[in-house]
Amino acid sequence: MFRKSSRMIVLLVVFSLLFVPVALAEGTTPGEFNIADSQPSDLKITLLDLSGVSAISTDEMTPLVETAVEVKVTDLNTMADVTEVKVVLFYKDANKDTVAPTAGDPQNAAILTWSAAKGTWTADFGGATTWAFDEAASFDPASMTVTTGTWRFVFTPGKVATATLKGYEWAAYAKVTTTSGASIDGQLNKLTMHTYGEIDVLNDSVVWDSVEPGSDFDAKGNEVTDIAVKYIANSPYDARVAASGTWTGSPKNAALDTTGAVSEANQFALKANEKSSLGNSVLVNTTGVSIDDSGTQTAEAGVTVDSNSLWLKLASGFETGRYAGTITYMIVN
Repeated sequence: MFRKSSRMIVLLVVFSLLFVPVALAEGTTPGEFNIADSQPSDLKITLLDLSGVSAISTDEMTPLVETAVEVKVTDLNTMADVTEVKVVLFYKDANKDTVAPTAGDPQNAAILTWSAAKGTWTADFGGATTWAFDEAASFDPASMTVTTGTWRFVFTPGKVATATLKGYEWAAYAKVTTTSGASIDGQLNKLTMHTYGEIDVLNDSVVWDSVEPGSDFDAKGNEVTDIAVKYIANSPYDARVAASGTWTGSPKNAALDTTGAVSEANQFALKANEKSSLGNSVLVNTTGVSIDDSGTQTAEAGVTVDSNSLWLKLASGFETGRYAGTITYMIVN
């Protein structure tokens, strides 16, 4: 029994040795692999209202009020891989996909850019304008070694940045580009621009000299014309005029009669027109009457109308003296 078992073991060992490979020669070559530049991810765009004590998220802008757009992005190759961050604010049809413009326009577009190569911030508003970019308040990530960073672009919309009308909106488009040319973009829609209006009455004053008690609007000397008014507006507007209800005088004040009857002593009435035509004039009140409801959005320079006219009517019982009040020109959206 013992001898049979021993021979069996020897045979098994010899059999297994027949399958052991023998290396006759070796050669080597270098090996490597490269990780492709990862595309930036998780782009987030936020509009911020900076008019308060602290910045708050918003979807509204107001001409001449400082605002900001923040762009937050993730790149596994760190922020040092980012070469450019661009923001385009633009006015568009709310029901259509519109490509962001490539040039600024005082009414409809602003382009803000951060460039790593130049190390600078640039702004394109379309020439001389009341739009403004605040580079000192803007910032890029505090560290470029992190994988998620935020850029803040601080700007002020100009006077004639188009007010949002029904069916339209402002949008904030952002694009982040890396060293390899990889990029990510996104767009924040449904932003609002509030209305803005500005008036400058270019005449120092409006004066009627030596008018007669009891005289009507068409009497000689009761018309003052060539009143120049400059309008600036970022939307269609209605031009109006008003007057103070009480004009100070001595020994007695005068009262504006908005009916035009001037049936009581020391009452007067005014009519106004944007042109020197009494026939199309309207009675002036204390809150504002329309003298032109066809005003359209202006350019930055505004529109000057120098043919505004006023007519005066006096009650027959009017004490001699000098009377002074306020005439107000206004625009209404």
